[in-house]
Amino acid sequence: MSIAITLITVAFILAATVYVLHRYQQSEKAESADRANPLPPLERSLVDNVNADEVDDEEFHLTPPTQRPTARKKVHEIKSAQTSASTPPNPVAKSPSKDWQVTCKSLRDEHQFDEALELCKSNFPQLNAFKQACLIMRAKIRSDRAKGNVNLESNLMQLHRLAASAAFFHEKNAQLPALLSSAHLKHVVNIPWESIVTDYPLVGFEHLSLLTATDQKMLIAAFGEPQAHAHMRELNEQVWRGLQP
Repeated sequence: MSIAITLITVAFILAATVYVLHRYQQSEKAESADRANPLPPLERSLVDNVNADEVDDEEFHLTPPTQRPTARKKVHEIKSAQTSASTPPNPVAKSPSKDWQVTCKSLRDEHQFDEALELCKSNFPQLNAFKQACLIMRAKIRSDRAKGNVNLESNLMQLHRLAASAAFFHEKNAQLPALLSSAHLKHVVNIPWESIVTDYPLVGFEHLSLLTATDQKMLIAAFGEPQAHAHMRELNEQVWRGLQP
């Protein structure tokens, strides 16, 4: 009897084991089939968003640095807009006097002294033209000094004459004949330069404001002390009267 019960128990256990193994195999087959199936497609809106992000990022990184907007460029655009807004509809043209002075300086820096002086002379008797001419002569003196002081005396005489001519037209002194008005001075033509006395012994240098202390020392070293220090319009009163309107 006990043997029969044992056999029944073993058979039951064996059947249960076979059943469990069968169910396990069926479950594995179902999971394998699910993994083998393709995933369902994404929604259209999600695809569009992903593609848009990729395109924007690609365009940004492929844009050359010179074409990308920068903070510096933005600031420049703001400043340009402010300048344009503050500019009157009909801006006044740049003064031509500024143009020739820039050209004159360029010629002087290139040691084209004769050309620079001619440009100054075309703008006489403007005060700035005399100032520029004196700067040119000093540069020429320095250049010639490097060559052994060639033409030193003639250069100094030319510098002195320029300063004296400037004083003739522009020296401010209540005791001297009145200055010409700016408007009239711009239209003065046919100036009798050869009639204006500028001799160093007679004119000296004390009343020539365009001469520096170094200029004065060089004049003294080259020509000695002058006989007098005269005011140019006083010394050339007749010529000055001939220029009055």
